[in-house]
Amino acid sequence: MVGLESIPLFRGLSRAELQALRLITQERRFTTGGEIFQEGAPGDGVYFVKDGLVEISGFVSANVHRVFSQLGPGEIFGEMAVIEHRPRSATATALKDTEVYFIPHGEMLSLIERSPGLAFNLLQQISHRLREFNHLHLREIVEAERLAIVGNFARAIVHDLKNPLSIIGLSAEMFDMPNVRPEIRAQTQARIKKQVERISDMVSDILIFTEGKRLNAEIRPADYRAWILDLMPDLRAEAEIKNSQRQHPSFRETSNLND
Repeated sequence: MVGLESIPLFRGLSRAELQALRLITQERRFTTGGEIFQEGAPGDGVYFVKDGLVEISGFVSANVHRVFSQLGPGEIFGEMAVIEHRPRSATATALKDTEVYFIPHGEMLSLIERSPGLAFNLLQQISHRLREFNHLHLREIVEAERLAIVGNFARAIVHDLKNPLSIIGLSAEMFDMPNVRPEIRAQTQARIKKQVERISDMVSDILIFTEGKRLNAEIRPADYRAWILDLMPDLRAEAEIKNSQRQHPSFRETSNLND
């Protein structure tokens, strides 16, 4: 519980100014869950938490409600009502039994006009609150961009997984075909092993990404021709497997039954 003279905004006021402050200050009590003021309500004055805990929240879009801050003893809220007599831009709720000091709009303005020091302190408080809100807004933007990056990354990984899984599936089907030469079975087995290793590498990349590890990545020139040459055996193998499927009627019948 804090007294008026202990609130940072009022520190440095003279004895006469503190006496004038006490004359215009009201004390109000709210039980847990009680609404102190509602978004859209008239901005009729400024509040200070004497004891308890206050939550400031509001709608950032039609259906999205956000908590902006939680304020304890000595902290100010509803301060924008002092400089502009407009509807509240957020809702204030008591998170537990709470006592507040309330100073009406007109009386607070009169006190500020008589005390330049108080006006300067209030300007600092408002500037600090706006800075906090900007930081919160920036964090939300960064988080939204991070989620978008994660979504794009996940879509890319899923797309990349399709190719090795397809090759594994086709190779496994060829491996089980009747009358397949031993060397073809050996090639098919090696092909499956290679694709499993590709998937394992992708999974490792996903784990590194989700754990947020900082890697000293180095961008180097890539040999696109070498990458294509490395990819060609897989494409050729996939074409051979599909061609073999067309040449084995028994396989087609089995495949149709499985479908």
